Amino acid sequence: MKEIFVVQVEASPDGTKQSIDEFGGAYINVYTTELNIRNAIDIAESEVLEAGWRTKRVLSATLNTADDFSDDDAGLQYFEQALLDGVVVVIHTFPPQHTETDLFH
Repeated sequence: MKEIFVVQVEASPDGTKQSIDEFGGAYINVYTTELNIRNAIDIAESEVLEAGWRTKRVLSATLNTADDFSDDDAGLQYFEQALLDGVVVVIHTFPPQHTETDLFH
C-alpha cells in the first residue's frame, strides 16, 4: 500500500513574495512521498519558504494512506497527485488581524 507524509505548517508571509498587508498567515499542508519524517519536514519547510512563507511552527507530520482520505475528496486528490509528482503544497491563507483602532461598518 502506498504511503505519504502530510506535514502541516503554520506560516507567516515573507514580506516579499507574500505581502504582510494582504495575509495574516497561512496553514500549509505539504504532501510528500518522502517516508522519513525528518526529511519530510525538511521538504515541507523548503517548499513553504519557496512559496514565499516563513515557517512559524510545524503543527503535525503524519503518515497517510489513501484510506485516510476516504471522507475527504480534496485530500484524496492531493494524495494521488503527490504520488505522481512527489510533492503537493496546499496553502490556506487568512487575512491580517484587525486592531482595536480599525473601523468596522
